[in-house]
This record gives sequence, structure tokens and C-alpha cells, in this order.
Amino acid sequence: MVITEALAHGIPVIVSADTASEQTLAGPMGLLTGMAPSAQNPTAWARSLRQWLVEPTVRQSWASWVAERNQHLRTWETCAHDLAKTVGGRSVR
Repeated sequence: MVITEALAHGIPVIVSADTASEQTLAGPMGLLTGMAPSAQNPTAWARSLRQWLVEPTVRQSWASWVAERNQHLRTWETCAHDLAKTVGGRSVR
């Protein structure tokens, strides 16, 4: 949920590659370069963070990506309804 909340507030996220977090972040759009460096590669993490911090074009492209990705986020209400149906077959008001 942290990833979804960050995106919903326009905050770019960097996650470890090959994890459920990477799948959550990517959603239907895929990822931009640097958004999911390998957990085993601290140099890649440093490069991703440095690019985001010092390169305005990277920040702008990630911000645009986040804005587009927000169009695909599910609402809390939708998630609550789906969970209620899955767990107990009840509707949430």
C-alpha cells in the first residue's frame, strides 16, 4: 500500500527489482529505467537516486509517468469491496 499511496500523492518510487513491489509499481504501464534497480547492486541504487536528485529531465519524466500511472490506480473503495467479496461475500458501504 505504501507504493500505491506514494503514487497517489505524486511521489515517485524506487523499489527492488524482481519483487512484488516492482510488479505493484509497474502496473499496466511498465517501468522507466532506474525505478527498479537490483537489490544486490548498491551502485545501481546510488545511480537511480543520484539521477532523480540531480537530473531535472529524469525528475520530469518520472513525474509524468506517475501522473499517467495514477490514472490506473484502484480506489480504496474498490479495494474494500473486492476484499469484502473475497473474504465474506458481503458488500461494504
